[in-house]
This record gives sequence, C-alpha cells and structure tokens, in this order.
Amino acid sequence: MIAGELAFRRQCGAMKLKLFRSTEFAQSSLFVPFKQRMSAHPAWISAVASLWLATACNAALWQELGRVCELSQVSPWWPAIRLVALMAAACFLVFSIFSSRRLLKPLITLLFFVAALCCHLMLNEHVVIDAGLIARALSKNPLSVQSFMNWQLWATLFVLAIVPSVLLLRTSVRRLAPMQYFLQNGGFAAASCVVILVMLVLSSPDLADMVRAQPQLRQMANPFGPLEALAEVAKAKLAP
Repeated sequence: MIAGELAFRRQCGAMKLKLFRSTEFAQSSLFVPFKQRMSAHPAWISAVASLWLATACNAALWQELGRVCELSQVSPWWPAIRLVALMAAACFLVFSIFSSRRLLKPLITLLFFVAALCCHLMLNEHVVIDAGLIARALSKNPLSVQSFMNWQLWATLFVLAIVPSVLLLRTSVRRLAPMQYFLQNGGFAAASCVVILVMLVLSSPDLADMVRAQPQLRQMANPFGPLEALAEVAKAKLAP
C-alpha cells in the first residue's frame, strides 16, 4: 500500500516537471543557459540603436554641418564628434529609462521610422522640420502627402528603418532579474547624464556659438529636433 502510494507520488511529480518544462516560462532564457548566452543584453541593443540614430539617421545634419564649417573655414570633424556623442548619449538615456522587454523594441523601432522619415524630408525635400512646418502639414489635405511618396522615400525607409528594425526584431533580449534591471539601468542612465554634461562643457564656446548662429543645426538634430517641434505643436493645440 505504501509502495503504491510512493510510486503514485513519483509519477505525479514527473508529470508536473514535464508539464513545467513544456511551458514558455520554463523554456525562456531565464532557465535555458544556451539561450541566455545567445541573447543580447538590453544595454548593447540600446547602444547600437543610439549610435545608428546619431550617425546614419543624421545624414542631413552632417551635410548642413559641413556646409556651415566650410563657410566658417573650420574642420567639421571635431563638432561632428561632439554632436554624435551628445545625441547618442541622449538616446541611450531614453532607452535606459524605457528598456523593459516590452517597451525597448517598439520604442527603438518607432524612432527608427520617425528618424528615417525626417531624414528623407530634410535631405531630399530640403526642408527643416520645425513647429511651423508641422502645423502647415497638419492643416493640409491628407491626399497632398502622396507627392512625397517617391522612390527616394522608400529607399531611405528601407535602409534607415526597415533593415535595422528587422535585425532588432530577430534579436533576443536577455531577461534580467528585477534588482539587476534597476541597478544596471540606473547606472547606465547616470553614465549617460555624465556624458551629456561633459559634451555640453566641451561644446562651449565654439560649437554652442555655431548652433546659436545657425539654429537649423539644432532643428535638424534627428530625432530630437523634429520631436521637439511636434511637442510644440501639440502643446499649442492643447492650450486653451
């Protein structure tokens, strides 16, 4: 009788373990060492996305910066390096705050497409995206947007947004323990703030004077300039 009861308990325990192993939670990277090693840390994904946004998605800014530096007879490399570091650190700060597994990929993908669209408009349509331009675009007939749907737009979206988004979606994000997540994200956010402060100090006075004299440089900083203009339009619409 006792032997039968023990055998029944062992059989029930084996069935529970088998059912647990078949669940998605048990097969996640938290329990499978190989998947844990193959998945990417959220910080690496945030860093690569930040560099992509700060460099490739700002082709229009680098073109305008080269023109301004040529007129001023200064080298564009040192201002460009500081701008890249400043924008990449700002993007990394945003991603560190919103780097949960459910938010990180959608946020990065959204910024890829926003930055690609703005880059196309600034580079091929030769416009600076400010609050006035956004307000005029919203007041026009939506059918007039079809004039911008050319092959250059799709090529820009493919290179700057679709390809990196597909690579991002195919990348597995490492699962972190809650305490590890908060500690690491807090450290990365603090490090980003330090880099931003250092770049602001190094930008004075030459780069700061250049941006004040050429305000289109700040407006062309992608995606922060267009998002700032969009926020101004939304604030004006919501204001009583």
